[in-house]
Amino acid sequence: MSLISAFLMIFNLSALGSSYTHHLYNISRNTHLSQHIVQLALKGYEYAAIHGRVTKPILAIVDYSQPSVMKRLYVIDLTSDQLLMNAWVAHGRNTGDLTSTHFSNSPQSKESSIGVFVTEGIYFGHHGKSMIIDGLEKNLNDNAKSRRLVVHAASYVSESFLHATGRMGRSFGCLAVNPADLDRLIALTKDGAVIFSYAPQEDHDQLLASL
Repeated sequence: MSLISAFLMIFNLSALGSSYTHHLYNISRNTHLSQHIVQLALKGYEYAAIHGRVTKPILAIVDYSQPSVMKRLYVIDLTSDQLLMNAWVAHGRNTGDLTSTHFSNSPQSKESSIGVFVTEGIYFGHHGKSMIIDGLEKNLNDNAKSRRLVVHAASYVSESFLHATGRMGRSFGCLAVNPADLDRLIALTKDGAVIFSYAPQEDHDQLLASL
């Protein structure tokens, strides 16, 4: 049995029991995210794993309800509930200024997308080293690859940019992070981890509600 299959068996058997509640509490405590957001993220992970797109028990949560000046990217080891990494991440230029309010699946929107993504491999392109992500939700983020939404480093995601402008810079929809964080983030998440990008609109995500 694979590690992912074993994790899903535990997840499903404990979904209504004290073990799952304890698991949820631990992640929420270790990340300081609300249990509501963590629960949605775990449902997103479950969906991705059921559909055969996951190879590792790593879940990254982007909390777009926080402003860009907060370190709102959380990387979690689901076998231990431990927070492995906490980092800044930019949102799209047309998603908002300091806060994130507008999201899109449309090409040329220059907005971030929300929902469930799975990570793929790396390549070197316009932004240097980058990690491909694939959106799994139809009409919500399934244009991510055709939009070339990737994880990459950007100088505008930095303490110096924050001090100069009062906010982080903005991408064209990509998950742009501080250059110092990129290598570790990719090492932890590439090739089969799940990224769940949360905004209040996700409270009404019918795909997650069905799980």
